[in-house]
Parts: sequence; structure tokens; C-alpha cells
Amino acid sequence: MVTVFECSLHGHISNKLKAKLLDRLIGICGTHPFPFFEHEIGFIPTTQTAEGPQRNEDVLLRIKSPIEENDLTKRQWTLCQLGHPETRGRTVTVRPVLYSKITVGDALKFMTVLGYSYAFEYTKKGIIFTYRDILKISITQIFKVTKSLFSFFTRDCKLINNMI
Repeated sequence: MVTVFECSLHGHISNKLKAKLLDRLIGICGTHPFPFFEHEIGFIPTTQTAEGPQRNEDVLLRIKSPIEENDLTKRQWTLCQLGHPETRGRTVTVRPVLYSKITVGDALKFMTVLGYSYAFEYTKKGIIFTYRDILKISITQIFKVTKSLFSFFTRDCKLINNMI
């Protein structure tokens, strides 16, 4: 298990400025980026705390996997526990994130055994720069999944390439 801090700065980049940004990041990082394509599924507790301040203590979990295999059960999943963001008023979001690889068994069934229910899913495609092996900078495009791949899994169907 590894705990890291995620610092997110969200924005939009026009196509004509994207090349400039990439050139600057290559110059700063000293390396070329590598591509990634990832599938992420979010889960919420099946039994949630009642509305109110105590609800903030509910632990939200996600599992993510590189999209290298069509069969969801054969993918290498990572369990992510997202901490609560630091106080508001900042221009960026900073929060602790705990990552743990799921090395054995079925990650999707594991989530239901833990008492969690499916909430959402999406895919991310982009590039990642690394700076001195301590900082990852990603330029990412997020795609909404139009048909829930999780529901296909629960019916023991295979993932179809053109769905994502």
C-alpha cells in the first residue's frame, strides 16, 4: 500500500496551445511523455450514513486499470481510497490517496463483498510526464462511458472494444 498526495489543477487547453504546453513540459521534465489509457469505476457504501455532517466520513473507493485487456476479470486492478480535499479557497485540489494493487481474485466482486455499490465509471486517455521520479504530470481527456461496463460484467459478458 502506498499513500500519496494528489494535487489536481483542472483546465481546458486549446489545440493550438497544446503543442506549446507539451514542449514546455518536455523541457522542464527532461523526458518525453508516455501514453496511458485507463478505466476507472467508482463505488459508494451500500449503506450510507444519513444526510448531515457525519456523511462526510463515508469512505469512497475506486478501482482503476489500464485498458490492455478486454476481459474485465483479467485486468490488473488497483484499489484507490480517496481522502477528503484540503480546505476550500485554493485554486488546486490537494487530497491524500491510498493505492493498493489487487493481485489475486476478482476486483469487482471484491467491492461488493466489502459492502460497496457501483456509482459511476469513465475512461481517461492521455499522456504522463515524470519529473525526477517524484512528480507525475498528466494531460488527460476524460470520456463518459455510455453503457455501463460494470453491468455487462455482472451478467458475465465480455467487454467489447468499440464500447470505450
